Amino acid sequence: CISTFEATGDSAFLFLAQRTAHELGHWLPPSGILPELTVSNGLVSSDSAVVFVGTQANVLSLVSMVSTHDSTCIPLVHRLAQGVLNHCLDARTGVAYQNIESPDGAPHRSSETGLEAQLGSSSCFVAEALALASEATGDPSYVEAAVRILKSIWAKRNKQTGLVSEVWDLEKDSVGTRLYPGSMFRFDDMGGAYLRALHCVYN
Repeated sequence: CISTFEATGDSAFLFLAQRTAHELGHWLPPSGILPELTVSNGLVSSDSAVVFVGTQANVLSLVSMVSTHDSTCIPLVHRLAQGVLNHCLDARTGVAYQNIESPDGAPHRSSETGLEAQLGSSSCFVAEALALASEATGDPSYVEAAVRILKSIWAKRNKQTGLVSEVWDLEKDSVGTRLYPGSMFRFDDMGGAYLRALHCVYN
């Protein structure tokens, strides 16, 4: 809705975006990790303990955009951003997990893929979201964290081709092999996401 408002100027879409942001704030636990929410027959519920980090990043991005039109959402931006910083990033590798657990924010280890994560839809989305949060709140620590993520990704590139793998194994700190064909480089998933994040950070 917020993107539609910015494209059309129709305040009805801004109202929907504001209402959604405030509703999400009611569901956000102290950890700052929003649970996966399901809407059925007009009722909102949470029935999944596993949360996709890319979703957390997208919510942070959208609420940051809303807050540029509604300053009452800025505290929610801080809560979401702190949740991302505290729980979504692996300190050793410098990149984001694929999934975490709500409400405590612990890394989720898959029985099939371990701690492998997509660098595009996890780490790049997180960097982009933190850059937007920094712009919305004026807090430089968020964009500084975004820069660290992007530098960590770039350090993991293939030094011969200059390309970054789609998947990274956070346990082995090497190219992933189980979540996705890790040796592949897809511009839509990895290259495009990395360029968008760079644009948000340095524009």
